[in-house]
Amino acid sequence: MSLPESSPRLPTRLRHPLAVVAAVVVAFNVVVFGLDRLAGGPSGPRSSSFATAPDGVAAYAELLGRAGHRVERLRAAPADTPLDPRATAIVLDAGPLSGEDAGALRDFVAAGGRLVAGGRIEGRWLHQVLDGSPSWAGGGVNEAHLLVPTSDVGAAQVLRAGAEGYWAEPNASLPVMGRGFKTVVSVLEGGKGRAVLLADAAVFHNRHLGEADNATFALAAAGPPARPVVFLESVHGFQSSGLAALPASWRTALIGLLGAALVLLWACGRRLGPPQDLQRPLAPPRVGYVLALGSLLRRTSSPQEATAPLLAAGRARLGLRAGLSAEPSEAQLEAASRSLGMPEGLAQALREKASGPDGVIALARAHAWLHSSTNGGHSR
Repeated sequence: MSLPESSPRLPTRLRHPLAVVAAVVVAFNVVVFGLDRLAGGPSGPRSSSFATAPDGVAAYAELLGRAGHRVERLRAAPADTPLDPRATAIVLDAGPLSGEDAGALRDFVAAGGRLVAGGRIEGRWLHQVLDGSPSWAGGGVNEAHLLVPTSDVGAAQVLRAGAEGYWAEPNASLPVMGRGFKTVVSVLEGGKGRAVLLADAAVFHNRHLGEADNATFALAAAGPPARPVVFLESVHGFQSSGLAALPASWRTALIGLLGAALVLLWACGRRLGPPQDLQRPLAPPRVGYVLALGSLLRRTSSPQEATAPLLAAGRARLGLRAGLSAEPSEAQLEAASRSLGMPEGLAQALREKASGPDGVIALARAHAWLHSSTNGGHSR
């Protein structure tokens, strides 16, 4: 039996609705995740001018900008970018600095630069930058009071600290704010420049900047508004170029968007072969159905019941061919089969219930003979 030709099928990409839906859902979730991370709650490294978290100093950077300072966030290492000695460099809670970076800061101060440094000191880099710098120790006080009035603290009288650290040994520095023997702020000259050393960076943190006289001291420590202020962000893990210059949340969002784009391309693209199928795929061969049905018949214990519908259909077809009544007798069926020229073995299969495999095969052949003769394969 021939099948009519059908119209060309739709492109394969339109036959993957679930993949398209999945790609859209993935892309939507990635965008929402990225926006939530980029514009969501406070985040960022400790004591970084990028950080809006409670222990960041983004508010300090904004305060300096409103006071007239030109604020710059430097991602490059001090040794890689010369610092203008007319500026103020701020280094807070820095990890161990390389000898080259410490040397660059030393040259900066010696040439007239102003350095605001301190917090949790790791290594001896501060001693490499400034001769006679104080020695840091953990602990500290929650409040620091004015010890020596200088222009470096302005009109500040009381500072709100976080009890994170203090200068245990002032050495050549001048203690200007503290409590008891625990100094929180010291000043030290180096060459033509000057350094304001803060043992507890929490004074500048977002959570404390608006308390006591912290903001007043923060402005005075940076110097006059004519001085640009440079926050050294390389000490907080920020790099100057490439993807490494992006915050981790940005890189995560970009990777997610790239993955969503790849999924969408896979869903919309054709895997292999031409853009459209050349012809309509046909149903599986009927021999598969026949074999499956044969397996079921083999397992049944009552072939007469399984073949009863086939026997009834065959008798009805034979009666219809011979023009008999709806319920012909056995004699009428025998006469009809002879008049049609039906082989005796096949005619007998239509008159008796099938018993055993041979009977079932004979009944099937009788059906095939009647169908073929109806379509002109056999003559009456």
